[in-house]
Amino acid sequence: MRRLVLILLDALLVAAALVTITSFLGGLHFFFEWMSHARTLICIFCILLTLFLMIFSTRKRVWICMFLSLINAVQIISLYVPERAQPRGSGTQFKFLQMNIWGGKNKEIKSVIALIEKENAEVVGISELTNETWSKLGPKLKPYPYQVVQPSYGGIGLFSKFPIEDGKLEHFGAMKRPRVVARLKIRDRYIKVVFAHPIIPMRKIGFRDAEFVQLAKDVNSANEPAILAGDLNCTPWSYKFYELMRNANLKDSEKGFGYQPSWSTFHWLPLFCIDHLLTTREFSILKRYSGPYVGSDHLPVITVLSLH
Repeated sequence: MRRLVLILLDALLVAAALVTITSFLGGLHFFFEWMSHARTLICIFCILLTLFLMIFSTRKRVWICMFLSLINAVQIISLYVPERAQPRGSGTQFKFLQMNIWGGKNKEIKSVIALIEKENAEVVGISELTNETWSKLGPKLKPYPYQVVQPSYGGIGLFSKFPIEDGKLEHFGAMKRPRVVARLKIRDRYIKVVFAHPIIPMRKIGFRDAEFVQLAKDVNSANEPAILAGDLNCTPWSYKFYELMRNANLKDSEKGFGYQPSWSTFHWLPLFCIDHLLTTREFSILKRYSGPYVGSDHLPVITVLSLH
């Protein structure tokens, strides 16, 4: 019996090593990129396996599994490390509330409205905005006189108390995936805001990644501070996420505020950080936190920024 247990533990150790290694090779194959999104699950698996190995196996195997646990844990812990280069001095502060409200499946639109009123953010981004939900939300968004909206299946909207100049809807690819590209005036300065919701990569392999390339171009087309926000269907540990930030010269608002998973609310605990707000270096992030359950499979994300 003990021999069978050791064989099983060895097989699990080999699997843990393979999964960990391949999860860092997302630039080579889309399957490896998928594996990187499970970083939290891989880390938990390695930690639990280490405990079993401590009971049943040799010290050498225990050290190997502890090393695998550490490799995965470092990726998660890195989210608690603040950005090294933060702008100094006082700046214009404002709040950005973003949420995927789960299309026509959300039966708690009153909770969505209540959160918008409670947070009183200067800028609100909403994805999966259908005609039905828009008929309920629209009248409640009068405090936001500047709006760029497309209510439809997979619809999207950006709502602002700051004046929006040159705000428009752009559509990507044959699927006409909508995104908002807008120029906001904050006091005497302009910033560019791109609010997007790329498709789940498992449905159309490569389609999300191609849209990431376009999003980087949208950000780079402006010679002014920029924000890219939305449900990007990608975790911070993905090579494609790193590539997007590198190509657009953006930083992740989650850095310094820790692990903040936003999907899925139908698990016992959300595990995946896929709702993001990325900025250029002219911004510092003062606060970032998840909102309460509002009837969606996503938790809202609230970010307080300072524009320097």
